[in-house]
Order: sequence, then C-alpha cells, then structure tokens
Amino acid sequence: MMTALSLVRRRLGLLLALFCLAWSGNAHAQVIESLKVIQDGTMWDVSTTDGSFEQLGGTGDWAGATAFSGFFSLDGQYIIQDAKIWNASVGDGSFTVLSDADWSGPALSAIGLEQDGLTQALYVIQNSHIADVNPSTGDYTVLGGADWAGATSMGYHFETADTERLYIIQDDSLWRADITDGSFALLGPAGAWPGDTLMQAASDKLYVIQGGEILTVDYATGLWTVLNGEDWSGATSMLLLDGFLYVIQNSHLAKVNATTGTYTVLGGADWGGPTLMSAHRVVIR
Repeated sequence: MMTALSLVRRRLGLLLALFCLAWSGNAHAQVIESLKVIQDGTMWDVSTTDGSFEQLGGTGDWAGATAFSGFFSLDGQYIIQDAKIWNASVGDGSFTVLSDADWSGPALSAIGLEQDGLTQALYVIQNSHIADVNPSTGDYTVLGGADWAGATSMGYHFETADTERLYIIQDDSLWRADITDGSFALLGPAGAWPGDTLMQAASDKLYVIQGGEILTVDYATGLWTVLNGEDWSGATSMLLLDGFLYVIQNSHLAKVNATTGTYTVLGGADWGGPTLMSAHRVVIR
C-alpha cells in the first residue's frame, strides 16, 4: 500500500506527461532529446546525434555535485550539491533549492516516470538511508534503516501499478528494495558485484557496468550476460535513453545500442575526469 505522500507525489506530472504521451503516437510528432552532463563543475547540453555541446548556466555552478537525475519529459533536473538538493532548468541551467535538509556526503539518486503517466519518483541514498523525496516540495520520508553504507549504484524500475522496486548494489551484492518500507532481499549470488558500478534500469532488464563490462541483468534471477566484449573500464557515467546506452569512458562519449552492444563515439575527447549524466526528452507536434 502506498503512503499518502507517495500518492500525492505520483500525480504531480499527470497533465504534462499525458500531453507528451498523446503526441508521442502522432506521425507528425517530433522528438527532441539531449543529454545533460556535469563535468568539471559545469553543466553541458549534449547532442545525442553528434556529441556537440553547449554550456548551461554558470561555469563551476555544480562543483562537488554528488548525484544527478532528471525526468525525461519534464523540466526538473535534480542535483545534490553543497548538502542540498537543487532543481535546475533544462533550458538555461538556472536553479532553485528543492530541499535544504542535510544531504552532505556521498549520494546516489534514481528517478522515474511510470508507464501510466501518473507517477513521479525521486529516491536518494545518503547517510546510509533511502529517502523518498517529493520532487515538487522537497519533503521526504526515510525508508527503512541505515542499511546502505557504501552503495555504488541504484536504479528505479516500474513493474506493476502496485509494485515498484529499487535495485541497489551494495556490499558487493545486488539487492531489490521495496519503495514503501525499504525492506530488501538479495537478488542473485552474493558477492557478485565488487568494485565500482554504474546502473540503468530498463523495462525488461538492468544494465550494469562492472569489471570493465556492460552486463544485462535479469530482474527475476539477478543473473547476467555480457552485452559486448568491449572494455569499459573506468567509465564515469552511463544513461539509458530510447534504446541506447550513453557511456562516458576514457574522456569520450559512446552511444551503445542497448540490444546489440554495437556503438559509435560521439565527438572528441571532451569528457575527462568525473562526470554525472542525465537527459531531457520532449515530443512536439
């Protein structure tokens, strides 16, 4: 059963989401999408076709940012930096404080707009806890106990109207966590996910970069297969958008077919150092 906070939050994007869904099936609709990358403390708007980019907002606005997520079809881009959660505009990079609670230290975030077009969700792991954050007001509820110290990646997956899950890699293992109370269970073999990881959740599988490989992970069993044989060691960020994985590795941005694993490199060696990545997607008549 969902909490009252969840029910309120999950209808914040109804009107705009339904508008986007209505036009997405129009033969004359135009889809406009771009990546948002934070690198060297600055946000950039990046083309998904050729890797060209332009700056959003001020230089160094996001120095020290620890997490970055956004609703693809809405304006909100949520950034954790300077112990606060900020809402940044996808249009010009301007920003306002969403929550000034103490969000200091390492953090992960996961976000989603469900298939029914009614629901929004922003989840944050910080200070070893999962927080369910209202993406409109910044109010939040802590789910469960201090179970998530050292978590390396997290993804949000919609399963049914009454069942949603977070998938979290922590303590070298993959866990499936309930979004209503934070309860969790091991998925797959324990200790299978050591080291740094990156995660993206698709409708039918998880994508994880670990040990230099892109792996597809079954939601039911936690078992995995290798997507391709390329070496993705040192990847700093990954995003799934419209059937492609966008991966920043070795200072380059790669566009990877999420089904076949084939890829192309977009642009030049522009993305050195730590990066965070989100995206924006709109449908226009």
